[in-house]
Amino acid sequence: LGAGGMADVYAARFLASRRKVAVKLLDPLLAGDLELVARFRHEFLILTRVRHRHLVPAVDMAVTADGQPYFTLELIRGPTLEQRLRAAGSLPAPAVIELGRQLCDATAALHRAGVIHRDIKPTNVLLAEAGDPSAIDARLIDLGIAWLTPDYYADTDPYMTPPGGRMATRRGQLLGTPGYTPPEAGRGPSAPTRDVFALGVLLYRALTGRMPFAAPYAELADQAPRPFAALRLAAAPPAALEEVLLAALSPDPRARLPRAEALAEELEWAADLLDDGPPVAAAGPSLADSAASFALADTQPGAPPSPVASRPRRSRAPTAPPRPEAAALPRDAHPLRERSPSRPAAPPRVPRAAPQPPRS
Repeated sequence: LGAGGMADVYAARFLASRRKVAVKLLDPLLAGDLELVARFRHEFLILTRVRHRHLVPAVDMAVTADGQPYFTLELIRGPTLEQRLRAAGSLPAPAVIELGRQLCDATAALHRAGVIHRDIKPTNVLLAEAGDPSAIDARLIDLGIAWLTPDYYADTDPYMTPPGGRMATRRGQLLGTPGYTPPEAGRGPSAPTRDVFALGVLLYRALTGRMPFAAPYAELADQAPRPFAALRLAAAPPAALEEVLLAALSPDPRARLPRAEALAEELEWAADLLDDGPPVAAAGPSLADSAASFALADTQPGAPPSPVASRPRRSRAPTAPPRPEAAALPRDAHPLRERSPSRPAAPPRVPRAAPQPPRS
């Protein structure tokens, strides 16, 4: 079914029950690395402990006759998000919002269990086959390089804790995928904001077919994510959705949406405006174009922001430095939820009247 840097995945069937499953088999060349074997075992334990609709549950774990660890998972048929985007280029805004809701929910469940994924990207998202081809049923997969916090080990038997405590990254080693890894990666313990950044990149690409930055890793510290006006798009995506994604993509983790739950809330807000607001104005001319479908163009620091829709929007500068009073906010608070006093709040949604039968 697939191959990664640490393991291969096969479709299989239990001989007795004939139940079909996926089997994740650790690379035989890595079976002697105690740290990687511990990571592999913890991936299995995470998927047995954290049960969520948009994760893939693990079934069992064992070792082959020649010493290769493996575990079985529920078999999910369908393409990866990467395959879908390579075929379609991008997804419509409602599908991106639904995709974001599902992935934020799964990521938040991991965070509550003390797990930071650290490798959220389109190849690690399965889209389960559904009767409706336009329906989104996403599954977040591959926890092979997850960071495990003290909250995780608080509920773990002591003998399962690896030497030295949590699953620490080796000195000088940077784990993650270029383009989806924020600039602070490798500078200390991973935090939920790392996964928020990756979700922002994933959703930005799903919506536009482009990547938000022109450089990976540390170089991002000197960049701002490209506004939609800097992209040559056939149709302008909703301005509210742009505002939410740019808030998730701040290179400064202190100015970024702090948690997956916060990103999910903002996506709900964007969905409400998408349902109730007027059409978004068309984007202005592009400032840059890409030479290939996923190639990146240089970012111009002075690029104008995307056109603002006429409906009320939240006031936020996604890449601005954090305000001093922000340190006093609750951990789940975030600046995007504060509205500018000069702009009214978005009007409440009016329930649509149920259709009445015709009079006789």
